[in-house]
Amino acid sequence: MNLADARGKSLKDRMKEYIEAVRNQKEKEIIRCFPKKKTASLFIYTQGDLSKPRFQWIVDQKQIEKDFQMQGPLFHLFFDKTKTTPRTFYSSRMEGPTYKELFDPNHAAGLTYRDLLKKESKDKWKKKGKSFFLKSPQVCDYVRWKKKEGKWIIEELAVTSP
Repeated sequence: MNLADARGKSLKDRMKEYIEAVRNQKEKEIIRCFPKKKTASLFIYTQGDLSKPRFQWIVDQKQIEKDFQMQGPLFHLFFDKTKTTPRTFYSSRMEGPTYKELFDPNHAAGLTYRDLLKKESKDKWKKKGKSFFLKSPQVCDYVRWKKKEGKWIIEELAVTSP
C-alpha cells in the first residue's frame, strides 16, 4: 500500500487492514500502522487481571521494526513464536520484562493476540469513537487511532497476554 492509498482510507477500512496484516503476519504493514515518532502507547494486560496493565511501552515504527527483527516481545505478542524461542533470549537481549514476567507458564493453553484476531469472526470489534474494542469479557484488547497528516495511525494499543 502506498501513502496516497493510506490517506484515503476510512477508519473502519484502516482497522480491517490492520487486522488482516496481523492475521497474515505482514510485519511491514503492521509497522506502518504506528507513528514515526514515539507517541503510541502499548499496554499489555494479563489474562485474569484486566484491572490495570502489567506493562506499558511508548513505541514508534523504528522500535517495532527493531523488535520484529530481533524477535523480541512485541514480535512474540503479535506472532506467537514463544514456543520456539529460548527463554534466555529475554534476559539477555531485551529491555523491560523478562519472558517469565511477560508470559504465563501455561502459555500453550492461552490465546495470543494473533490467535484472537485469527479466530474472531467478522464484526467482533466494536467501534466507539476512534477506538475498536474486542467484544470479549476475557480480554482487554483495543486499538485507538488518531489521524495525522491525513492518515490513520495507532495512538494506543492494548493486548491481553496469556
